[in-house]
Amino acid sequence: CLNCGAPLVQRCSNCGTDVPAGARFCMNCGQTIIGRTPADDVRLNRLASAAPYGLVEKVRAAAPLAGTRRTVTAMYMDVVGSTELAARLAARDWTTILNGAFARCHPPIYRYEGTIAQQAGDELLAFFGAPVAHEDDPLRAVRAALDLLDEMHVYAQEVQRRYGIVF
Repeated sequence: CLNCGAPLVQRCSNCGTDVPAGARFCMNCGQTIIGRTPADDVRLNRLASAAPYGLVEKVRAAAPLAGTRRTVTAMYMDVVGSTELAARLAARDWTTILNGAFARCHPPIYRYEGTIAQQAGDELLAFFGAPVAHEDDPLRAVRAALDLLDEMHVYAQEVQRRYGIVF
């Protein structure tokens, strides 16, 4: 900056690639650039409070994953047509709808001892098999996904009644 002297280009601490100002992740290696934000803390606290105590204890007792190879089943969820839906609603209403949807996603995932790896925007990624592994993790992921779909069908009816949109 010609005003204060601060560098305008950030560099990734992991791979050294230049990243644009304001970037949260390196476009080359995915390393986090900016620390957690208050919104991140709120989301992480919500996730942590939804996890059942028994699963939390199993995760804590699980062997560290660094340097290990194992088969993991990933379950991905995305809200179909979210851009159009968000454009039709006030930001507060859309946030309320998404928070309600995610709150209903956590129990099926945790019921089958999956872990939520990422939740951002209208997407959710859950793993079955890491850090807690079971012989039937693929089956657990499918059962969780089916339960999640059932939950979303019920929730979609609530959203349609309250907001008049097809969720």
